[in-house]
Amino acid sequence: MLLNHEKYWPNDITLGIQRSCVYFENAGFKRLQSNSEGVVFQRGNLLQNQFTFDPLKWKSKVAIYHEGVKLYLQLELDTTGQLVRPAEKRIWEQFVAEWGLYIQDPAAFQSVLHKKRWSNKLGNVRILGVIFGIIVIAAGLGGFLAYITGINVLLTMVGAMAAASLIISNYIKRG
Repeated sequence: MLLNHEKYWPNDITLGIQRSCVYFENAGFKRLQSNSEGVVFQRGNLLQNQFTFDPLKWKSKVAIYHEGVKLYLQLELDTTGQLVRPAEKRIWEQFVAEWGLYIQDPAAFQSVLHKKRWSNKLGNVRILGVIFGIIVIAAGLGGFLAYITGINVLLTMVGAMAAASLIISNYIKRG
């Protein structure tokens, strides 16, 4: 997933880049590269993508650079192993929008992102509960069908789990 965002900074590009560094380093990003044209940050790794409920901890790379009086932000997200829900996409969009507010006036900046991240974590836990419930029901039905029909238990379970995975993926995509 790729997000591009531009912010005009007519007074001082250097100050905008410095404030950007503070914003992203406070958010847990590590500076990879810095030069006169901009700065690049990175956060997360593929293993962490599999085990976190916080989309801001996914493997991501942020490049901030300027051309003339415009300051640009390019965000690359590696969503390997994730079923990205609309709520998680909105969290990233809010994160980028808050960057724009922060570089304009850090003293007046107040993040609303913390509340959204907590709500997203609770939503993910709820999804895991639904997934567990569907798997238990599918396994029970598969075992019951195997017992009644005499069909191989393994084949019945595979069919039940395939149906459960379709239900789960549809549930997650609805967000």
